[in-house]
Amino acid sequence: MEIAIRALAFCAAWALAGLCNAQATSPGSGQAWPGKPIRFIAPFAPGGPVDIIGRLLGQKLAEPLGQQIIIDNRAGAGGNIGTAAVAKSAPDGYTALITSSAFAVNVSLFPDAGYSAERDFIPTVIVASQPNLIFVNANHPAKTLAELLSLARTTKTAFASPGSGTTPHLTGENLFNVVAKLGMTPIHFRGAGPAVTAVVSGEPAIGSMAISGPLPHIK
Repeated sequence: MEIAIRALAFCAAWALAGLCNAQATSPGSGQAWPGKPIRFIAPFAPGGPVDIIGRLLGQKLAEPLGQQIIIDNRAGAGGNIGTAAVAKSAPDGYTALITSSAFAVNVSLFPDAGYSAERDFIPTVIVASQPNLIFVNANHPAKTLAELLSLARTTKTAFASPGSGTTPHLTGENLFNVVAKLGMTPIHFRGAGPAVTAVVSGEPAIGSMAISGPLPHIK
């Protein structure tokens, strides 16, 4: 439903400014869109940046669209499971993918990601961007990145990531193992929420994640 996709993109782009008040009509049916709740599939666990941004966006979109936005978390395989679910869904304008840059990266990292970024999807709008962050448990002795790297040279350690192949995972691999040559082991979780919880509990004490995940604990 091309008109519905265009309307959703417009509303997503302007929702945070409170400017969306558009409706679309399904070609051939004469029915106004949306006529039922819209589902955003987030291919990561609750509590991570994609989930947080999806829920904030959904809250803003619900009022002008006049329909509930349902956030459906489908975590696993670095985002591939949820993304493939959207690729196989009916193209009726009622299922959308809200994801991270893993969407583009995974088709190169996995022999079969379960979807084609070019064939199965129509891009709509970039709703947010955020940096990746290296952070440690509050009881960790390192207070700076230099101290962390120095300690890691003498102590076998690991870092938490929200999933294999995610950009936070690749950030940690590049910093710790390519640049610093530490041989640090990544421990992958099913999303940023579980990964942040692990670092807060000290198992492991180091994390590499998009900033919105650990930010509430840092504040």
